[in-house]
Amino acid sequence: MQLIILLTPTGSRRNSRIEFQTLPSNPRGDFKFSFDFRTTATEGVIFYASDELHRDVIAIYMKDGKIVMRFNPGDGPVQMRSQKAFNDGAWHSAVGERINAFGVLYVDGYQEGNGTSKGKSKFIDLKPPYYYGGLSTEIADQARANTEETDLSFNGCLRIMRMNNQRLSGEHQAFGLNRCSENVEPGIFFGEGLRAHVILRQRFSVGRVFEMKMDIKPRKNNGVIMSVHGRRDFVLLQLRNGSVELTVDNGKGEIVNRYTPPSPWSICDGKWHTIQVIKNKIIAILIVDGTSTNPVSGKIGATSTDTKHPLFLGTQPRIMQRRGNAVAEKFVGCIRNVSINKETEDLPYATFVGQVNAGSCPTI
Repeated sequence: MQLIILLTPTGSRRNSRIEFQTLPSNPRGDFKFSFDFRTTATEGVIFYASDELHRDVIAIYMKDGKIVMRFNPGDGPVQMRSQKAFNDGAWHSAVGERINAFGVLYVDGYQEGNGTSKGKSKFIDLKPPYYYGGLSTEIADQARANTEETDLSFNGCLRIMRMNNQRLSGEHQAFGLNRCSENVEPGIFFGEGLRAHVILRQRFSVGRVFEMKMDIKPRKNNGVIMSVHGRRDFVLLQLRNGSVELTVDNGKGEIVNRYTPPSPWSICDGKWHTIQVIKNKIIAILIVDGTSTNPVSGKIGATSTDTKHPLFLGTQPRIMQRRGNAVAEKFVGCIRNVSINKETEDLPYATFVGQVNAGSCPTI
C-alpha cells in the first residue's frame, strides 16, 4: 500500500477509497497520523473515522487546497488548517497529532495549525471501517458535517500512511483505485469497450442559445464527443476522419458546421485541443484552438433546440439509432475543463458509465 492514486476528479469519481477494518493502534487517546501526498485538486478526503453517530471523529481532508485535521472526543471538536494551499502538484509530507486535548498540524516540517478541544470527554471511540482516500455512499451525508461538506475522494497520490509510526495495513477493501504514476495528468479518460461515457445532465434542454467548451486529446480521429437529443431536435459534436463536426437540428433540418484541420491527424496528435460549440438560435459556430469557422445558418422558423434527454460526454449507447448521422466509432481519449454556458461543470457529481477513468488521463 505504498503508492496509490484515487480516481475522482477533477473530476472526478466519488467514493474511490480503501476501507480498513483495523488500525495499527487504538486511537482513543493520543495519536499521530503521517502521510505523503501530491495533488492539483482543491478538495478531497484523506482519512475519516467515526462512531455510529459521527460525533466521535478523526478527519483529515483537503479544502480549498489546504490540509485540514479535525478530531472530536464527542463534545469538543477542534480543527487545524494549514495556512497555505498545497495543491501545487508537488510531493508534500503532513503530520497530524493529538496530545491530550491539544492538536497540531505540520506540513513539510513546519507547523501550520494547532488547537485545543474544549470538551470534557477525553476519549475518541471509533468503529470500523476506517476510510482512507474517500468515503462510501452510505456515510457521505453524515460525514459532511465533519469535513466542511467535503465528500469527494482524494484526487491525486497518497503514500506511506502511518498511525503512531506504523503503516496502515491488514484486512481492507479497495474501491476504484489505480497505482499512482508519473505518466498521468488531470482529466477524464474514455477507454475502449462496449460502454464508455459520462452523463453530465440527466435531462437537458439546449434551448435557443447554447455554448459548450472543453479540451480534448483524442486517440482516434473518429468518435462522438458530445450529444443530446429530444424527440426530433438534437446537438451532436463528433470527430469524423479528423475533422470536428457540429450538427444542430431545431426541427427544421440539420445545420452542419465543420472545422477541417490541415491533416486528418492534426487533432489526434497527442496534444490538448480546445473545442468551443456555439449555437445561437439558427446559427452554429465551431471554434477550435482559437480558430473560428464561418457561421452556418439553418432555416428560419424554429430557433429553439428542444431536447429533454441526457447530455452525454463521450459516445452514448444507441447513438446509431439517434438522428444526426453519427460515426460508428466510440470516442477514445481524454477530456477536461468542460463548461456549459460559461459555467464550469462539477464533474465529480456526474454519472460515469463503463470504461471511464474519472480522475486521470494517461500521457502515454
